[in-house]
Amino acid sequence: MPAPTIDSNFKSGAGCLILFALPFAAVGVVTGYLALKQFSEGPQDWQQTLMLGIFGLVFGGVGFGLIAAALWGKGKVREEGELEQRHPEEPWMWKAEWATGRIKGSSQVTMWFSWGFAIFWNLISCPLLFFLPAEIEKGNYAAAVGLLFPVIGVGLLWWAAHSTLRYRKFGTSYLQLDTLPGVIGGKLRGTIQSRLSEKPAEGIKVSLHCVRRRESRGKNNSSSERILWEESYTLGPEHLYRGREGLDLPVEFNIPHDSLPSDESDRYNKIIWRVSAGAELAGVDYQTQFEAPVFKTADSSPESPPERVYGFRPVSAPEFDPKQATIEIRPSALGGSEYYFAAARNRGAAAATTFFFLLLAAITAGLFYFGVPLLFPIVFGVVCLLMLLFVVDVLFASTRVVIENGKVRVIRSTLGYRSVKEIVYSDVKDINVKIGMQQQKTMTQDSHAYYDIEIQRQSGRNVMAGRSVPNKREAEWLAEQMLLQIAAG
Repeated sequence: MPAPTIDSNFKSGAGCLILFALPFAAVGVVTGYLALKQFSEGPQDWQQTLMLGIFGLVFGGVGFGLIAAALWGKGKVREEGELEQRHPEEPWMWKAEWATGRIKGSSQVTMWFSWGFAIFWNLISCPLLFFLPAEIEKGNYAAAVGLLFPVIGVGLLWWAAHSTLRYRKFGTSYLQLDTLPGVIGGKLRGTIQSRLSEKPAEGIKVSLHCVRRRESRGKNNSSSERILWEESYTLGPEHLYRGREGLDLPVEFNIPHDSLPSDESDRYNKIIWRVSAGAELAGVDYQTQFEAPVFKTADSSPESPPERVYGFRPVSAPEFDPKQATIEIRPSALGGSEYYFAAARNRGAAAATTFFFLLLAAITAGLFYFGVPLLFPIVFGVVCLLMLLFVVDVLFASTRVVIENGKVRVIRSTLGYRSVKEIVYSDVKDINVKIGMQQQKTMTQDSHAYYDIEIQRQSGRNVMAGRSVPNKREAEWLAEQMLLQIAAG
């Protein structure tokens, strides 16, 4: 077999990255040398020596870090190219970790990344503490906004310390796959081998997410994720087993036949499947996640996969306990039922949106107060106004779905304003559940989707019956109850 060749685009990209990084590395070496020289000679200006040292660390860290990343990426591409040549029709074998069927958890990578990012951020922002006080004393109060950067740095250090405590307590978990790969129109099945020593009383939540990750092209490098599909369940203590180093967590998911496969061919538009597990514990919570291979294979089928592989109810169709409902169901005036979606019922989402609105409002007010060029406060003001509308909707909008007397009435109320939509039973084609508002993946928690319930009509536009149900299983149960009641009427 001829030796595999590295993709020419990646080779040129790695070379350009190294060329880009060399000036940073050179500046880091020179400024670091000057800082050490001044320190050894007994500096007359400690502030200047400290600044040289910081510049040396920042520029040297960026330069040598980019060079190391380019060389590591080049080796990784060579390795994956060899695997691709060996298994041209099996993309789940193109990554060494996937090919072994034993996938390493994210805890160690998260720890090192959090420290690297926190140190880099603080090296960049700490010099502001030397300059901003003097500017503020001169009456340049707008400079006080710059103090936010060191404050954020403190938060990043807390995140890094917390990640370290989690890693020291739980070590690295591994996902041992029984199905290689996870099968679209089939199952993803395996075992999370953890180092948990005690069984959490509330159990462990295990989830599978399919997300589309987009990265921006151009100078401003940003990314966002959107959940395309998710499933989760809670493993009670009776389903946790003693493994070689700790508790073993059985993983089993039925994957819909119309799902998208894992796809990282386009770095700006990826499809990623993630298995995650977490439990609330005293002190530091247990959290880990894995990127799993999910593809269509010869075993893919539009039919439902077999049940009860691990001896517990299939995780793709667990029963919902009505006692855990967050949506109130009560009798209506004419003997039917009323489903009440209260305002501000999702306290976490309500608190987060309110906090960001208040922060944005404070920044906007500060820009006006300190006389910043008018364009900036106007732009921030428009964004703040849009955020205010969203906050009002989250905090004050409620919905009542009344099913009685041959009609479905959807009554939406916000601060005294009411809108009413009526649909006769015969016009109801179906009631669907779809992903609505999403909570993006953050440094401390995984992404989370809220679900909307939509009435599909035989004629005309569909009608939103309820928004932001925090649990997929509850949303599906509510839609089923509404359909059963309409069918019985």
